[in-house]
Amino acid sequence: MKGKALAGIRILDLTRILAGPYCSMLFADLGAEVLKIEPPEGEMIRDNPPRVQNGKGGPHDRSRSAYFLSLNRNKYGITLNLKHPRAVKIFKDLVPKSDVVLENYAPGVMKRLGIDYPALKEINPRIVMCSISGFGQWGPYSQKTAFDIVAQATGGLMSVTGNPDSPPVKAGTSIGDLNAAVHAAFAIMAALWHREKTGVGQHIDVSMQETIVSVMEGAVVRWTVGQELMQPIGSHNTNESPMAAYRCKDGYLIIGTVGDEHFQRFCRAIGKPEWMNRPEYATKGRRWARKWEMQK
Repeated sequence: MKGKALAGIRILDLTRILAGPYCSMLFADLGAEVLKIEPPEGEMIRDNPPRVQNGKGGPHDRSRSAYFLSLNRNKYGITLNLKHPRAVKIFKDLVPKSDVVLENYAPGVMKRLGIDYPALKEINPRIVMCSISGFGQWGPYSQKTAFDIVAQATGGLMSVTGNPDSPPVKAGTSIGDLNAAVHAAFAIMAALWHREKTGVGQHIDVSMQETIVSVMEGAVVRWTVGQELMQPIGSHNTNESPMAAYRCKDGYLIIGTVGDEHFQRFCRAIGKPEWMNRPEYATKGRRWARKWEMQK
């Protein structure tokens, strides 16, 4: 870790499963000291496949989850049963020596444990606390449990994913978790920079649903400005065409054009220069309106 950008930053990581561990992994990879705090029985993804075979997972001759290892690399691990007063005291003793507390419990759990932000800032006014949850720490949905697929659905991503005749389709990766993790990491870095100037920490509230909405750039402006409710568009881009996966005799071809100049180059490349003069392809808006026609 010596010489890495975030060396000297200590993070108390209470998170589990994906969004939180991925966020703290980004910090650990850049040299921060991450203390991953698990309950005595360990967190639930320790059983996720695939498993590293005995004797092939580093210095420990035992079978372990490769999924867990990939998300928790470069971290230190300790166990604390935070339902026990002594464990809570140990945790609180670590707070003055730390920079960040990261958690993704359901809203209200940290308060019940006695380690919510108001309690922690009394111990260390410089502490930055980041909470990741499905719908944020307040509001009508805040107490509802959410996983990646729920964030993708309620954030609108599943409404534009897939083909027009398909049921709602989840993205092939856990983008609800991962996008929240990256937003959280950026917010934590901003809070640490703010602390450098003011000496004061803060509480960051990251909603998985809201981070999905934030990447719905095409659908949001089409609705708010154009009053157009975007439908599933397959592999097409939200603004440009041709830009998609096109079926050919020997497989699929990925084509990406942006603007008129790229379209003209594309027409010349495929031996169809006459397409450049067709009125229905004259602008990107007209080409996008005929995206399905162009795919045939």
